[in-house]
Amino acid sequence: MSGTEPRLFEIRSMASYDPESYRRRSRLKMWLGLAAIAATALFLVVASRLADGYSLSLVYGEDSPADSQGAGQPLGRPGELGETSDQYKFLMTQRKSSAPVTWDPCRVIHYVIRTEGGPANGLELIETAIADTSAATGLAFQYDGSTSEAPADRRQNYQPERYGDQWAPVLFAWSNPEEAPDLAGNVAGYTTQRPTPADNRLFFVSGSVVLDADQLAAAGGSVPADRVLPTLRHELGHLVGLDHINDPGQLMHPSGNGRIGTFNDGDLTGLNKLGQGPCSDEL
Repeated sequence: MSGTEPRLFEIRSMASYDPESYRRRSRLKMWLGLAAIAATALFLVVASRLADGYSLSLVYGEDSPADSQGAGQPLGRPGELGETSDQYKFLMTQRKSSAPVTWDPCRVIHYVIRTEGGPANGLELIETAIADTSAATGLAFQYDGSTSEAPADRRQNYQPERYGDQWAPVLFAWSNPEEAPDLAGNVAGYTTQRPTPADNRLFFVSGSVVLDADQLAAAGGSVPADRVLPTLRHELGHLVGLDHINDPGQLMHPSGNGRIGTFNDGDLTGLNKLGQGPCSDEL
């Protein structure tokens, strides 16, 4: 908000003065002024949330799980770094801060897989990429089984009718451009997530990784790991909070850089930092 506060009303000079009439008008102005202040404050809160692109239902605590306690301390530790590098970029940062939006390291990240259309070894490949991401960040992941859920443009973080009273598990789905138009062209996969506020900051609580089965796999058969794992690791980098970086030596280069195949020094430095986010008592 700028330093100039909006003028809710202005006091004007009166041509005549009648004490009782003045008191009635003063009381009326007071109540109207209070109502205007409340309405304006609500408008500014709503407007700021809309400008940030976050759901109002999440902002005000509706359509979210009942409060639950995390472990109280991180469930794991980021892997030891060899060489560090500044060749990484965070996907989102906290408002008016350079601190990244992260997952709560005190809570397990649950995930489900829609196996339809995917390769026979799809689960194995996803679990391998998740293990690499977990080792780099210290974040804990848990497989909750298969799902029939389809990818959606604005997937809801909370789906109690499908997943119960918890944040919706991360969805991994094999798909195609007909179902998921963002896969059109040479896009082999993409990731979506919508942060939610808690403890005066933003956290990732759910998301989805959508993979182009036509490009990466043939339904029913197994595929070589080196054909799929670079894309999976790249998308998991996005899921936990890394953005693209222009350095072609990093896996988070926009091309996905299958020649590298796995996380490099810049990727690992960023992942290490993303695994050191704060815990939350409010999620």
